[in-house]
Amino acid sequence: MWISAGLSAAWLVGAGAAQAESGVVVVGASAERHERVAISGAVEAATRNAGWTLPPKPLTDKEADAMVTCTGSSSPWACLPPSLNTSTEHVLVVGVEHQRENGTPMTVLSGKLIATSSHTVVSAQRYCDHCADDKLTEASTDLTQELLKRLAVRDGRTVLSVHSVPTGARITLDGAAIGATDGTFNIAPGSHVVLLEKDGFQSETQTATATEGKTTEVSRTLRPVKDKGGTSPTPVVPHGPERSWLVPAVVVGGGAVAVIGGGVLLAIDEDPSPGHAQKPTFHQTAGLGTGFVGVGIAAIGVGVYLAFRGDSAMVAPTSVPTLSLVPSGATVGWAGHF
Repeated sequence: MWISAGLSAAWLVGAGAAQAESGVVVVGASAERHERVAISGAVEAATRNAGWTLPPKPLTDKEADAMVTCTGSSSPWACLPPSLNTSTEHVLVVGVEHQRENGTPMTVLSGKLIATSSHTVVSAQRYCDHCADDKLTEASTDLTQELLKRLAVRDGRTVLSVHSVPTGARITLDGAAIGATDGTFNIAPGSHVVLLEKDGFQSETQTATATEGKTTEVSRTLRPVKDKGGTSPTPVVPHGPERSWLVPAVVVGGGAVAVIGGGVLLAIDEDPSPGHAQKPTFHQTAGLGTGFVGVGIAAIGVGVYLAFRGDSAMVAPTSVPTLSLVPSGATVGWAGHF
């Protein structure tokens, strides 16, 4: 019984280790020995922090060279060495190249991360001048983190959903503009800083922790910007056109002319005398004069009304007096809408 229990425990441990083994790190053979040690240590530490479990036995030089060559193909997941079993989910290869930039020694790190199951490949580079081991370790760590981030975004399994009231706020994620609210974006797992900005409102900042395979929600209500007195600014109400006295003056003037003209017509009016044998010459203008006087008085009233009504009346009068001549006199009226 004890032997059987021991064998079962050993199988479970082995199976768990095999299942947890998900990544392999390879450094190109062109790197010098001290560079390989610094780069490998930094990359392995960064991948373990990301949840990778690396194989306890490193690859041979021949296997490493084969993997470096394989990553240059269009389908690197199809040419991996047989020693990588099906449990290997990720392969990270770092190539090292030495250059001189204006006489300054430059080390170029070229990283490529392959996801064997999804057939996804991401790449990035880092440059390090006068690169001592400490700077090489820093550049290798930064390169690895960038590759892991890009792969997570490409996989699309970790999502950030950002909402704001009102909508249309600019979204800055970890210092980079990504769009506007409301929006949904693929991101890498981990802690992120979300900044929301909209004209006329205070900026809002929130730290969000994204979990792989889940959607992280960020929702904020933006507050209006306060003025120096601590109150919200009064909305600017557009003013109408400036008051103009031209229209009232013209209407009043026209009315005055009509009144004067009507008075003249009334003054020259003559009625026929029945005592004359011959047909006399006379001027029968009383009706027309009366019409002009009525129109003039009405026009003067309209002009006074427009002058004291306010700005809205200065734009265009909505009604005007009218005069129609008929055989027996004149008809005074009012046209428009009220």
